[in-house]
Amino acid sequence: TKKEIFQYTVKGKQLNAVLLYPADYDKSKTYPLLVNIYEDKTKELLAYMIPDLQDRMGINIMHYLLQGYFVLLQDMNYDVGSAMASSIKTSIESALDQALVKASIDENRVGIAGSSFGGYETTLLMGISNRFRTGIAGVAVTDLPRKALSYIKELNRPEFWRIEQQQNRMGQSLFVDWNAYI
Repeated sequence: TKKEIFQYTVKGKQLNAVLLYPADYDKSKTYPLLVNIYEDKTKELLAYMIPDLQDRMGINIMHYLLQGYFVLLQDMNYDVGSAMASSIKTSIESALDQALVKASIDENRVGIAGSSFGGYETTLLMGISNRFRTGIAGVAVTDLPRKALSYIKELNRPEFWRIEQQQNRMGQSLFVDWNAYI
C-alpha cells in the first residue's frame, strides 16, 4: 500500500506521522479514516501485519487498509497534569488537519481507535473533541481516581505511581489536584 510520512508541529515541537492509503486508492473518491492512537505510533510502519481481526493490540491496520480506509499513525506531544487532555487533543487534531490536506479523506467519516493507554486516549477524545464520528476503545481506564486508589497484586503495590508518573502523566497525587483527575 502507499504511505506518506510527514511532520507536524505542536507547541514548537516537530512530530512524525504516517498516512497509510487504502489498498484500492483512487484519488477521485473519498475514503474514511481510522486514527490509531497510543503514544508514538509511527514505528508501527515497520511492522508487518497479516490482515486479521484477531489482533493482540486490538486494531489490525492491514485489515482496515484492505477494507478501503486510510489509517493515520502519529507520534504525540504530552503535557503533564491537568494540561494533558488538552495536549492529547491538540496533537491528534494537528496531525488530522495535515492528513486531511494530503489525501481525499472524508472528514465526516473519521474514527479513532486505541487499546490500553490508547483506549484511555480514545475515550478522552470522544468526550472533548467533535472531530470523530466513532471510537473503538479497548481495555480503557476511564476512572483515574479509582485507578489511582487501586492495588495491583502482581506487583504488590498501589497503582497511584502509574497514574502520577507513567502514561497518564498526572504529575501529582489525586489528593493534591482532584479536579485534574476528574
